[in-house]
Amino acid sequence: MSRMIMGLFIGYGHGPRGWDDPKLRDNYDWRRPELYQDLALVCERGCLDLMIFADLLGIPEAFRGSQDTSIKFGLEGICHDPIPLLAMIAAKADKIGLASTLSTTFYPPFLVARLMSSLDHLTRGRIGWNVVTTSNQSSAKNFGMEHLPQHDDRYDLAEEYMDLCYKLWSSWDPDAMTSPPDDIVFADPAKVRRINYESENFKCQGPLTSTPSPQGRPLIVQAGTSDRGREFAARHAELILCSKESLDEMKSIVDDIKNRVVRNGRKESDCRILFTFNPMVMGATEEEFRRKEKLFEEVGESLVEAGLAKVSRSLGIDVSKFDLDKPIPHIDESLLQSGRSLIPRYYSFGRNPSLREVAAREATKETFQVRGTHAAVAERLMDVHDKVGCDGFLLRANYLTKPLSGYVADFVDNVIPILQREGRIQNEYGAGTLRERLGTRIPGWTGG
Repeated sequence: MSRMIMGLFIGYGHGPRGWDDPKLRDNYDWRRPELYQDLALVCERGCLDLMIFADLLGIPEAFRGSQDTSIKFGLEGICHDPIPLLAMIAAKADKIGLASTLSTTFYPPFLVARLMSSLDHLTRGRIGWNVVTTSNQSSAKNFGMEHLPQHDDRYDLAEEYMDLCYKLWSSWDPDAMTSPPDDIVFADPAKVRRINYESENFKCQGPLTSTPSPQGRPLIVQAGTSDRGREFAARHAELILCSKESLDEMKSIVDDIKNRVVRNGRKESDCRILFTFNPMVMGATEEEFRRKEKLFEEVGESLVEAGLAKVSRSLGIDVSKFDLDKPIPHIDESLLQSGRSLIPRYYSFGRNPSLREVAAREATKETFQVRGTHAAVAERLMDVHDKVGCDGFLLRANYLTKPLSGYVADFVDNVIPILQREGRIQNEYGAGTLRERLGTRIPGWTGG
């Protein structure tokens, strides 16, 4: 029985979190690093494998053609760059893996390759890159583009992008620097080379200006679950993030992705599949759990507008014109620039929820339901792990989550010990880099 990978997904990156919670407001300012540094230490207390930070490069405006709802509620898109934050977290928390989102559509490949290599040095081999192609039209406008490239075209661009990054990370041989250090010679020029890369979209001389990092290149994380996204992930990803509503759909995507991984010349273990979940509704007793459940449902109902904005952003379509109490009308997938996983996530295997229900769930980001006492939550995770064949889970923290006054510390202190006693998750950090701990790889990599 393989162990579960367990991590934390910060769904709003370095953005508003707990700004409306007096318990946090009195002690933390979300714009400062202390909230995230202390949260990382909570995660390390439970031996969580990694923290993954989302990012968005524009404030969404699909809902009602306006950015007002996102600004009103402090939603995704209002966030600072998470990259500097990772370095500050790593200075205080020295064990947990750290991954950040960076877009292949907007960031120059050389910049990303150098940035990831530098962070990998600073963290002693604990860095991951959540590769995204960006689906938010507002982001395109912030980079001087009127429209995003088409969905599949963005993935074609990303294929070239990854190829260039791999070559940059391989432009130094692992033993290029003299060892032990020489008084005169720093590195062997014969082991450092230009890559002279040229493709339809990119041109780069190289070599990379940073020396080979502990991992050689960052752990590659990916969350695309469209058909094109899955194929891209099967070639490149070492961790795949999924948000699904039912066990049937979870099992289906696990089987499909692992088959694709093997077809691309890799072993199933080279790529780990993690499902996000939001265990905000749990308690030490049944009574405490029921009280929290009632509050949680009220929160979801009160934030339908915020949920509608999130649905609109995901689909790239203004859903305010649809009837709240009816299912989302049929949308031709070929017309969607993004959100190709949202519709099947809610409308598959016989499910047909109203738009209001979908919006409430998007507001709270509960995905598949994990509720109950601490023991029941642990049992639920073990059951899902066994039935769907996934490799682990990511607690999801979004703007409704109060990390240190709420469920993350509660989960770490009360659910994690149960899973550890059952032998399902690690109770100490092993030696080595993040990749070595997770046991993943990409075929053909020769850079370290």
